[in-house]
Amino acid sequence: MSSAPRQSDTPRARRRPSARGLSAAALALGLSFVGLAACGSGDATPQDPDAPPSARELFLANCARCHGRTGEGSFMAPTLAGVEQHWDVERLQRYLRDPEKVIAQDERLEKQGRKYTSRMPTFQHLSPDERRALAQWVLDGRP
Repeated sequence: MSSAPRQSDTPRARRRPSARGLSAAALALGLSFVGLAACGSGDATPQDPDAPPSARELFLANCARCHGRTGEGSFMAPTLAGVEQHWDVERLQRYLRDPEKVIAQDERLEKQGRKYTSRMPTFQHLSPDERRALAQWVLDGRP
């Protein structure tokens, strides 16, 4: 039997990282941070968690399910393209608060409502300011 130490019994020499290896690691780390930043919301400033939701956020949370994410309409609800021809901000706010009341006073809306599978829900859970912001946003053609 040989008394020479086995390779696994000898301590391994510590290698110092080369400058090239450190540079490559720093570059990779920096690029990953840039990539993560690009995946953000696109806003340069962080969102304030106490800030009220934007009109777009209100639309996506309350309207997009039936009207589509871009307001294109669906079998459930009509397109929002051209709504400014029939609505102003005050009337659309009233409609968002109590659609049945506004529909009862408008034959065009009664007829249109029969074409779709969903009835317009009330948005009484939104504040008057939120309904106004949402109405203005839709009338500006932003969906």
